[in-house]
Amino acid sequence: MSIGEANFRDRTIALLSIPVLYFVWFIALAASGFFFGLCISATFRAVAAWVGASFLLALIPVFFQLRGIRADRRERIDIVFAACVVLMCTATGFLASSINQPNEDDSVYATKAVFYRENPDQILDKKINWIEDLPATAELISFQYYETIQAAVAYLFDLPFLDVYHVITPTIVGLLMILATLLALSVFEQRRWVLALGLLLFSLVTLSLGETDVTFGNYSIARAFQGKVFFIAVGLPVWLYLSLRFLTLRGFGTWLFLLATGVCFMAATTTALVLLPLFSAVIFLSYICCGKEIFTRKNVELGLAYVSSLAPVAWAAWELHAIAQRSLGTGSPVSTGFPLTFGKQIVFFINPYLPLTPILFCAALFVTLRYSPHRRFFAIWVTVTVAAFLNPMVFRFMLKTVAPETIYWRLVFLLPFPIVVVTAFFATLGRRRSSAVAIATFSVFALAVIFGPTSVLRKKADMTLGWPGVKIAEPELSAVKEIVATVPASSMLAPIPISSNLLIYSSNYRQFHTREDFLVHVARQSGVDQLFLDRSSIYSFIYEDSKNPGAGEVLNRMLSSPGRPQVVVLPDRTASIPEIRSLLGRNNYSMRHLSSAPYALFIASPL
Repeated sequence: MSIGEANFRDRTIALLSIPVLYFVWFIALAASGFFFGLCISATFRAVAAWVGASFLLALIPVFFQLRGIRADRRERIDIVFAACVVLMCTATGFLASSINQPNEDDSVYATKAVFYRENPDQILDKKINWIEDLPATAELISFQYYETIQAAVAYLFDLPFLDVYHVITPTIVGLLMILATLLALSVFEQRRWVLALGLLLFSLVTLSLGETDVTFGNYSIARAFQGKVFFIAVGLPVWLYLSLRFLTLRGFGTWLFLLATGVCFMAATTTALVLLPLFSAVIFLSYICCGKEIFTRKNVELGLAYVSSLAPVAWAAWELHAIAQRSLGTGSPVSTGFPLTFGKQIVFFINPYLPLTPILFCAALFVTLRYSPHRRFFAIWVTVTVAAFLNPMVFRFMLKTVAPETIYWRLVFLLPFPIVVVTAFFATLGRRRSSAVAIATFSVFALAVIFGPTSVLRKKADMTLGWPGVKIAEPELSAVKEIVATVPASSMLAPIPISSNLLIYSSNYRQFHTREDFLVHVARQSGVDQLFLDRSSIYSFIYEDSKNPGAGEVLNRMLSSPGRPQVVVLPDRTASIPEIRSLLGRNNYSMRHLSSAPYALFIASPL
């Protein structure tokens, strides 16, 4: 069955698309202000005013959407269906903000945003100003637009940054993830209540896919606060829907929305942005190959019009490509630890002992190709993706030219998963004994979510489920709060669980050490490799019980220098080691235990 105009004429679906429409336009407009502000060295405060205006400007496309819905009187709005979808969205949004799964990537993505929130008169730039003794020329690979937009929102509404980043944004993204998937699924199924059941199944499948840190469940709802996850969980299904809508209806309004969506994704992610043009090529080929004629002038013109909506993304990708290949490419410090073979890249994504994702994908794809009226579309989609990107023959080429090892595994998200699971469910409901199939399917996944070993919600050392709040684990959260409340702004040497979380909680503490892949990258880019080597040996000596005989002397030299850290944070077990405690005492550091966490502060007296 080909995709036609009837697949996009549902007024209820159009009404439910409004939150997605508004959020995409808001991020696109706000990001445009930061793009321009960065070029002219504007202050954060000035661009934050534009972000405030974007709240109102984003209502303009919403107005036209509502006017179109009101003008189309062919069918009534299904209020009960819409209410059920809103209920699912609300539950998912609440769950996304309730999952407390801290992630050290925040210390790279959000630190600059925290700085701007607390220093609104600062000029916009990419400088790394939270690591002590780096040259003034040290810069980030790219500006973190998505997080800085959130900092502007926090500034405008006088909210703590982490309340926006860890509570409000995941709630919104969890809600939008369901709506975006609804839009994508509505192309392949027009029976509303079957669509509602499919959406519920999608939610259960998502919550069951937690085999690894990067399978769809953990890389969507559990990390909905990060821009790259917003791109995967919300962006790709929205782009699928908009692309098919444009290719079918060929309307200027949809083209404009595609353009805005591309700008929105440029703000959300840089490392995952390469997926968008690849995804677009797969969608276009799948669409035209389902038609009666493929190599026609009309298809060429349609393809050029479609590609033109990607113009800002293509420009950004071209600008970032050379930088990324140098800074994130094969063999770069940031890539350390990522697999360099195709097989290991796949194993990085799949848990070989609990391979729910590949089993479910293969089973659902088989059913879809056997029974779905859209079997040809999905067959072409999967074939093109596997043949062009996901096979060992093209792996080395992709690694060197398109997606280095830190990014390559994300190409798995170009496959139609877990959407294909729901399309398989749609196909079975049109056959005999469909009720029994539906009941069995929902029962299996409901049990998997509650009791299954791959459940996103299962109890883990690095994840808790509770009331929405800041996503910093205890006892580090208590330690960070007490340090901020009792220690003046200063330079600090601290274990990574403290330093990473302090960086996203307050901009007042410049760190001597942070996560090593980032530190070695910026040190090498800035030409201060020795600084990294010294800091790394000191860190290992203090926090990892290294027996390096020269590390103690390097530490002593740092503690006795004028540029020494004003505060050293040690776990209680380390603070009790005589050698380290004596070394700090000889250099006039006085000790104070934290009352809220098992850490001790050593505060330097003036030299």
